[in-house]
Amino acid sequence: MKTNMTISLCNIELNLMISVAKHRYTPVSHEGATLDLEAIEVGLDLGSRKVELSATMCEALDNIKFLDSSVYDAFVYAYNGALEAN
Repeated sequence: MKTNMTISLCNIELNLMISVAKHRYTPVSHEGATLDLEAIEVGLDLGSRKVELSATMCEALDNIKFLDSSVYDAFVYAYNGALEAN
């Protein structure tokens, strides 16, 4: 379970890297909103299961924060909210 969530966070990180690269060569896209929703889903899943963030997850989140703070904020809001709800 935790491995799947780590993979999901790393997937968000990679998608953000691709998105940043695409922005240099193409007009603005709507990928950010999709990644926000994906981050919320992962955050809610981890938080509702009270899964502690691993070092790899924290590293991915640091990179996500650097690449797109709105995606990071969406994850943190969902994760913390799910932890508090349980």
